[in-house]
Amino acid sequence: MFSLFRTDRVLAITRKELYEGLRNFRFPLVLGVVAILSILSGLGGAQYVTFLQNQNAFGPIGAASPAIDYGALFGLTESRGLSLADLSILYSPVISILLSADLMSKERESRTMVKLISKPITRSEILIGKSLALVSVLVAVGVVSPLISFASLQASLGGTVQGEDLSRLGVFTLVYILYLLVWGMIGLFYSNLFKKPITSYLVSILTFLVFSLLWANITSVVANSAATSVAQLESEQYMFRMLSITYIFSEVALFVLNPHYLGVNGGQYTFDWFKTTTFVGSLSSVWIDIVILAGSFVVLWVLNYKMFGRMNITPQG
Repeated sequence: MFSLFRTDRVLAITRKELYEGLRNFRFPLVLGVVAILSILSGLGGAQYVTFLQNQNAFGPIGAASPAIDYGALFGLTESRGLSLADLSILYSPVISILLSADLMSKERESRTMVKLISKPITRSEILIGKSLALVSVLVAVGVVSPLISFASLQASLGGTVQGEDLSRLGVFTLVYILYLLVWGMIGLFYSNLFKKPITSYLVSILTFLVFSLLWANITSVVANSAATSVAQLESEQYMFRMLSITYIFSEVALFVLNPHYLGVNGGQYTFDWFKTTTFVGSLSSVWIDIVILAGSFVVLWVLNYKMFGRMNITPQG
């Protein structure tokens, strides 16, 4: 059973995990890939500005305006390049899984877990220490990626940054970290569930594929079989899609980053270049989604806590 933990032991486990991640270059490699993708997302936004200006289709924020609508650029998935929304929605879960899906299973496969729990250290200290190491790296990713994207876009475009743009980027960063942590907890769950890291990785990636890339097709089939009218079909498709953490976060990202996404009745939204909503208005449309993300993280961590506490660990793994 779990017991109270000592901070020094927890931090010792955290340092061990961080040191191993640095020694095998996994953490620097992940941060390097994130930095490159983030630079590309900023350059993609700048490229889209040039395209719109050449097409004379920039609407209310035209080429003559000194203020660049950074939020809109970050939120556009059609931005003729890798947008920050694309980066965060589709690629970040893979990063979280790569960092978390072997946290426990690698110890069981190498039979070092039984050595850890035989020392004067509790299971809670092991799990909390490993979780802190994971959270530390994911928070670093969640902060670095938007900042690099913003800096890349700013360097390419110049112009005046508006206070609301920074507010949107700041809140997005916090929600982005939550999204990374949720997928990190999913990877940790499978790492607790399976003894072999390769199994943890494969099932984690399969979960990502189902709830991210394939979920729209799955929900369409389910909704089509149950709906009796077009209105009911659209409503049920939206309801089923919101069962996916990826779709919940994608809605938050679009609203928080892009002032041109406007909420309409029934939980749907529309995009309009010629209308904008305030930052508070955008946030009010998705605050429930943010609460769901935070709640999902808490529930998954508690589930991991309970699972690891009851796990039967033997010298054979």
